Amino acid sequence: MLPASALKAFFFGITLSIAVGPIALIIIRNGIQHGRAVAIKSALGAAFGDLLFSAFAFAGASLIVGFLSSHQKFLSTASALILILFGLYIIYGEFKTKTDGGGSSKNIGFTATLMLTISNPLTILAISAFATQIDERTTVSLVISCLSLFSGSLLIQCLYALGGTILKSLIANNSHIRILGIFSGLGITMFGFAEAVFLWKQYSS
Repeated sequence: MLPASALKAFFFGITLSIAVGPIALIIIRNGIQHGRAVAIKSALGAAFGDLLFSAFAFAGASLIVGFLSSHQKFLSTASALILILFGLYIIYGEFKTKTDGGGSSKNIGFTATLMLTISNPLTILAISAFATQIDERTTVSLVISCLSLFSGSLLIQCLYALGGTILKSLIANNSHIRILGIFSGLGITMFGFAEAVFLWKQYSS
C-alpha cells in the first residue's frame, strides 16, 4: 500500500499542472501543429521538470525554501523575461513560416519545455512549500513521493497533449492552425508581461 505522502504528492502534481498556464499552452500548441508524438514529448519535459525540482525540494526542503525566498525577485524577473522572449519567438516563427510558405512552425520539444518548467518561480516555490508538508522522510518514501508527483503532473500534461491533438483533427485549414499558434505565443507573452507588472507593483510600492 502506498504511503499517505505518496497520494498527497500525486494529487498535488495534478493540482500543480491543472491550471492553464504557459506550459499548457505550449503542449496544446504542439498537439495542434505537430501531432500527438511531439505534444507528448513536451508533456514529458514539463513533468520531468516537476520531478527534477521535487527531488531537490524533498531532499532539502527548508534550505531550498530559504534560498528561493531570498532570491525571489531575481528568479521572477528572469522567468518573466524568458516567457516574454519565448512567446515572441513563437509569434515570429509563425509569421516566418507563413512568409516562407512552409507547412508548420518549429516544435517546442522536451528540452525547451523542461527548461521553461524549472525556470518558473511559481512552480519552484509551490513544490518547495509542499515539500515541507511531507512527514515521511525516509529515502524510499521520498522517492515514491517524487514519482507520485511526477505521475500526477504527467497525467494532466498528457491530457493537454491529447486535447491539442483532438483540435488538430478538427481543424483542416493550415492558416487557422497558424493563427492558433500566434494566439498561443501571445498568451505566453502575456503571462510574462503579467508577471513583470506584478513584480513592478510589488517592489515599487
